[in-house]
Amino acid sequence: MNRILLLLFTFLSIGQLAAQHDGDTKNKKAKASFDLAYTAYTRGEFEKALSLCDKAIKRDLYYFDAYELKATVYESSNREVKAMEMYKKVISLDPQYRQVYYYLAELEFKNTLYADAVAHLEKFLSFPGDYKRLREKAEKLLASAKFAADAINQTQISGIRNMGPAVNSKLNEYWPGMTIDGKTLVFTRLVDRQEDFYFSERKDTSWQKAEALKGNINTPDNEGTVAIPADGSMVFHTYCGPGNIGSCDIVVSQLRNGLWSQRRNLGPGPNSEHWESGPAISADGNSLIFASNRPGGKGGRDLWMSSRMADGTWTPAMNLGSPINTSGDEEAPFLHYDGQTLYFASTGHPGLGNHDLFMTRLGSDGKWSQPINLGSPVNTAGDEMGLYVDRLGNLAYFASNRPEGYGGLDIYSFALPPAAKPVQTTYVAGRVIDAETGNEVTGDIEITELATSRRVFASKSTRFITPLRVAGNYGLAVKAQGYVFYSENFQPDSGTVDQPFEVLARLKKYKAGEVAVLRNTFFDTDKTDLKPESVLELNRVVEMLQQNPTMRVEISGHTDNTGKPDYNQKLSLGRAESVKAYLSSKGIVATRIEAKGYGDTRPVADNATPEGRAQNRRTEMKIISI
Repeated sequence: MNRILLLLFTFLSIGQLAAQHDGDTKNKKAKASFDLAYTAYTRGEFEKALSLCDKAIKRDLYYFDAYELKATVYESSNREVKAMEMYKKVISLDPQYRQVYYYLAELEFKNTLYADAVAHLEKFLSFPGDYKRLREKAEKLLASAKFAADAINQTQISGIRNMGPAVNSKLNEYWPGMTIDGKTLVFTRLVDRQEDFYFSERKDTSWQKAEALKGNINTPDNEGTVAIPADGSMVFHTYCGPGNIGSCDIVVSQLRNGLWSQRRNLGPGPNSEHWESGPAISADGNSLIFASNRPGGKGGRDLWMSSRMADGTWTPAMNLGSPINTSGDEEAPFLHYDGQTLYFASTGHPGLGNHDLFMTRLGSDGKWSQPINLGSPVNTAGDEMGLYVDRLGNLAYFASNRPEGYGGLDIYSFALPPAAKPVQTTYVAGRVIDAETGNEVTGDIEITELATSRRVFASKSTRFITPLRVAGNYGLAVKAQGYVFYSENFQPDSGTVDQPFEVLARLKKYKAGEVAVLRNTFFDTDKTDLKPESVLELNRVVEMLQQNPTMRVEISGHTDNTGKPDYNQKLSLGRAESVKAYLSSKGIVATRIEAKGYGDTRPVADNATPEGRAQNRRTEMKIISI
């Protein structure tokens, strides 16, 4: 029940009202004016109602009900300062009328008078009696008021900036999203009461004039709440219109030859006969978090998650549960590229206003942390929703209606405080080509976190882009029919966060003499034992040899020039023999494999630099014959 309906319900319950306090009058003319005032109020004739209340009060200066109705009229007509004054007058007339303390505290909280709200809520809760539902609301509001009173004095966020006239206009702009490279912003604009998607491209440091997305994604119906996976190939969004499973569903459009396709419903996994909105998509496009009011949640609107299966369908949605979801509303999620930091809006957690922005992080135990309020001045006494955080975790983007804006809702950015930052993340972007012709080749692309064998990206394409978390060890493998597989290794650290990896995967066709570097085959320093992280790559060599039963290969070890030549030759041969032994253990006949050690005699880079020496320490596979 909203605030004004609650007040109206109070007046309709006159019998209950009279039992709580003696607010009536014995002056018949005053009572007649009050009755007329109440009728005018219910019809929305606010000025008439105020005038009649004044007449009633003039005839009885202690007419409690008339003062209370006058406060309600002021609140209903958005004159909140006058409403607060009038509620205080009501309290002075009847200090024991407990509900008025709650009504006053609601307005004080809305107008950032947090300390006053705390005092009046504590007074309300000090009264004996049941009032279970109102007490629960008061306890929740008190937690928010106490939090807000502290948070307003501990501001950590600064530098809130309007994105400027290229993006914002006199219309409403909101629900920002962006590609992982930070070069394309996609958002919703409300034009003539109809929502469409617009985009702006960054050139150097400037955003270009926003245009409507090209293709069939925008329709005469409303499109909103954008979510974009890392490669920018899809836009997940909300559609409310005919043909849905429920009132609003999650749909997707794909980018094909520079044009966006018509929406496609994701089906009954994430969607239900109820309301679904505000999708957040993981970087790889396989995990979807969204808001829904379906049964089985903890409140009005909860956050749920669905995963894409191998056949392209989606699993039944699972509620994210506590501590994210509450008895209030949780909406507008954004899952960062790190795959473990989630931002969302909530009315249920203690905050500064109605919808506040929060952050939670997924732990190694698979549980979400207690949400953190992003604080002031991003969160205000109003509603903040629709946050996007860039790949670096430096800037966040959100929509807000602020006096300095261009009109309505504008999109703003601000610098995230350290506590709200996601895990440091870079990314790898690449193309797959034929090494001889330079033509693009469609390859099976897979990126794996080697320590856990967890696949972080998989696609069949000619191009790819995906995030990589700092401090990980990742292996890339690209395969295509008739080609030697290509491998690459990435070990991003904090120094490479702003230097994404770029890969040109040159695939070589099967023929004698072709050499492939096994960049994800590892050994400890000065040892010949294979490290566990090598298994995934060596299994690909096994698969290649099984698919080509007459192929013979040479496995060669190479070192840098550190150490004596004899030692380096012995070490490199031992490593090659370890690889041969592994392949043989998987059923590859030993006579098909030659193991050789070349020590430091065949460098591919300058041994004068650490980077060059790292390139020279390698294991190679050469095709001897097909």
